[in-house]
Order: sequence, then structure tokens, then C-alpha cells
Amino acid sequence: MRLTFNGHACVTLEASDGRVVVMDPYRSGAFGGKLSHAPLEIAANVVTVTHYHVDHSHVGPELADADGVLPPVIDKTGSAAGFDFLVRTTYHDRVGGTHMGLTGMVVFTIDGLRVAHLERGLGQRCPGHQGA
Repeated sequence: MRLTFNGHACVTLEASDGRVVVMDPYRSGAFGGKLSHAPLEIAANVVTVTHYHVDHSHVGPELADADGVLPPVIDKTGSAAGFDFLVRTTYHDRVGGTHMGLTGMVVFTIDGLRVAHLERGLGQRCPGHQGA
């Protein structure tokens, strides 16, 4: 597996068989240009999104395959591109989600390695939100 940090909270994981997972893609130039990381140009097989803020959920044509088809988006427990994803709902802040809402911790296995994307890593599980 090859892991690439793209900036902000976005990482790309490429499996040994060539499948590509992009986690938390950002929109370059968001927030009045404050998010200054280079635009993503990756043909993704699947995208995971921890929450729907523009710096974590931008799935645009730059992630499409050669035919212009956008990858499936995983934001809850499910399967895509031959991977099984577990998503656990957590608070996006330290005050029960009252300021920034909910987010998800995404876990899956790639090339025999268990990977977890914790977003901010606060890890305060939400009562009643099992995620699966």
C-alpha cells in the first residue's frame, strides 16, 4: 500500500492491485483561499467522507476516472471498490456536536493493513449512533 498525504485531512491510499481510496478530499482555494493545498487530480476508485464540510467532502471531476465517472462516496458503513468500510459516528467538537455537528471515523482494510481515519480524532462516540 502506498499512502500519500495530500494536505489538510486528505490522504490517498493506493492498494498493491492499483485500487485508489481518497479520504476527505478538500476543495482547493476554499475559505477565501485559506485552504491553499494544490488541487487534487487523482482517479479514485472510492472516496470516503467523514463529514460534509467543503474541506472534507469535495468530490469533483478531478477525482473521476478517464471516462469522467465519479467514484462512489462512502459516508456510512458499506462496501465499494472491493473494500468494506465501517463508519462510526462521533462528535466533531468537544461540546456534543453543538458547534460543528457530527463526523465519522472510517475504518477499512487495505493490503492486509487495518486503516482508520479519525478526522480530528476526538473519538467521543455519539449515544445512539452505532454506525454499524
